[in-house]
Amino acid sequence: MNFVKGLKCKECGERYEASLRFYCDECFGPVELKFDLAGAVEALGRGSVDVFSSLSLLPEGFKAGSTPLVRAERLGKRLGIQNLYLKDEGASMLSHSFKDRVVASALGMAKSLGIKTIAAASTGNLANALAVQAVDAGMDAVIFVPEGTDYGKIAQAVASGCRIFEVAGNYDDANRLCSEVQEALGWAVVNGNLKPYYLEGAKSLLFEIMALMEDMPPSAIVAPMGGGGLMRMLKKGLDELKAMGMLKEETALYGAQAAGCSPIVSAVKAGTEDISPVKPDTAIGAIAIGDPPDGAYAARAIMESGGKAEAVLDADAMEMLEFLREDEGISTGGAGAVALAAAASFVKSGDIAGDTPVVVILTDGQSKAAREQARPGNVSKIEANLAAFRAIWEENT
Repeated sequence: MNFVKGLKCKECGERYEASLRFYCDECFGPVELKFDLAGAVEALGRGSVDVFSSLSLLPEGFKAGSTPLVRAERLGKRLGIQNLYLKDEGASMLSHSFKDRVVASALGMAKSLGIKTIAAASTGNLANALAVQAVDAGMDAVIFVPEGTDYGKIAQAVASGCRIFEVAGNYDDANRLCSEVQEALGWAVVNGNLKPYYLEGAKSLLFEIMALMEDMPPSAIVAPMGGGGLMRMLKKGLDELKAMGMLKEETALYGAQAAGCSPIVSAVKAGTEDISPVKPDTAIGAIAIGDPPDGAYAARAIMESGGKAEAVLDADAMEMLEFLREDEGISTGGAGAVALAAAASFVKSGDIAGDTPVVVILTDGQSKAAREQARPGNVSKIEANLAAFRAIWEENT
């Protein structure tokens, strides 16, 4: 059943029909999906898990999601967390990251609009998720990655044969060029003009956690932050559950970033939503976004929920990878390790009580792909400007 009521500006409240729109004409604020929450409860029942799935926009028959929620007793004992749970998104069936959820949500809308070419800027996980699902959807995928990207980390995107452009500069430069291409060519961009639908897929992660822990809701959810979209949608999911009368206890949101790229953490510690962009200086590329597009909303989500934010050294995150493998036999990527290290820090400082249920989101699995020794044939290098992209695109299409 479809309970979508349309789009609503997050800032001024202006409403729009559900369409290929990602900002408000009135105030240029971001728009997001609004649902008929009362109608969903009336039709499906207040205690029904079907309510969650009906408010997530994931297509019927979606092959990912429903990832395991692991009770991590041994690791919890090591970290001083009696009731530690790990939401292991590395077990996602398609590309082994939570990006499978957001891409599925975005492609569902794109397919309904008859879109044939879909693009994204990515540091790794999104590239793989988009490439894999675009093939299944019969769409052409074009991906912009920052200079120096490890092709082993985007092995699925490379193997799919989709067009990949390595942009001179960091993720922010790649994302900026992707936005310019969106305007110039009218393409659909999953983290651009499809963003309201793209983000909704992340909310399904929150719904799964709360459904699985219905009898013992978590007092804290700890998540890594790159662009800030996941944290923003965790809060949206909590707000919707509260509006439907389905939130039994308060859950605080805690954010984690690498110390070498922590603009959202800095804002939260300063008690502000104002994000000061930084130049990334971390080996944890999945969350190395110096100018996070949803940073202000992530900071707001954390502070409004009563949570905190912490920056983690790369070395501490890498140590946590070893602890996780030794204690629980789980491999995750650097982003998940950052969240685990931050959770340990929050408990040690007393910001999270060690005897309450705590969920840490492991956003991806550790890449097992071998590092490529040469640039694959479907990867082209371009300068970070629209003219350079136009030239190489026209030459090869």
